[in-house]
Amino acid sequence: MIKRILPLFLALLMAMPPLYSASTSVKSLKEQKSKADQKVANTNKKLKEAQREAKKSLSALNEITAEIREQRKAISKLNGEITYVEDRKGHDRRYAIAPDKIKAEIGKILDPSLKKPLSETNGIKHVGYDEEHDIVTLVIAMGEKKPETEKELKLAITKLIKLDLGHAGIKLQIEEHRQYESIVNSSVRFIGIISGKGGVGKSTVAANIAYRLAKKGHKVGIIDADIYGSSIPTIMEFEHQSPYYNEEGKITPLVKDNIETVSTEFFTKPSEPVIWRGGMLHSMLEHFFYDMAWNKKMEYMLIDLPPGAGDILI
Repeated sequence: MIKRILPLFLALLMAMPPLYSASTSVKSLKEQKSKADQKVANTNKKLKEAQREAKKSLSALNEITAEIREQRKAISKLNGEITYVEDRKGHDRRYAIAPDKIKAEIGKILDPSLKKPLSETNGIKHVGYDEEHDIVTLVIAMGEKKPETEKELKLAITKLIKLDLGHAGIKLQIEEHRQYESIVNSSVRFIGIISGKGGVGKSTVAANIAYRLAKKGHKVGIIDADIYGSSIPTIMEFEHQSPYYNEEGKITPLVKDNIETVSTEFFTKPSEPVIWRGGMLHSMLEHFFYDMAWNKKMEYMLIDLPPGAGDILI
């Protein structure tokens, strides 16, 4: 009996459909994918919202930064205002933050060489202030810089800055008016022409460079500092003549082919030997740099230096 029923049972079992069909599995996967896509969409939405908030925050930060800058500018314009700082001893000390006020006080000090206030001599050339270290930086020009007059002026300025105004320190540079207003303190590019020995064509090189620069449209000058072997006037074919003084009392350089030139040969008689030494040489060279009415638009200044290493170079 069992042998008859068993084959029928097996055949019936095989004819039954599976419990989980392939279609059921695909449907389940699609549902999972849909849920995953929804999660991704939600995450992207949150990310975009976060980005928008970040942009708003950045914009607000930029606005605050700009406002702070404007406030700092406004504070820096409050000339004459008084601020309080704590000095090294731990007590409050007040000082003027405005360089204009410092300049006004210094302007009352007399230039001992001219017997006039610095405000009248235009002697205050620069006033700077280091707020962090409470240090005043000054560049002062005086009429004649002698040891005794320079010392007197330094003492007066130092007393004003440190004792009267109460600043912690001072950086002071004192120059003569002629030095400060000379070509040395301009944007001129100086080119020195030098050689180890004489007679090698140094002056010719200097003249050629000057002519080349002038041909290109530059403002050029030559200082013939070869006192004992002056040859620039001969190379440039200057006729012997003496420079004259302008209304400001400065020496006017001679001009040839748009090149301004000064040489000791202009101040001596033809064929007259130069026997200057030490102080006289130094004084003449100072005239060339400080007392000449050079073109204020000068771009290049060539200096024809003497050969070797004598008094002039020293």
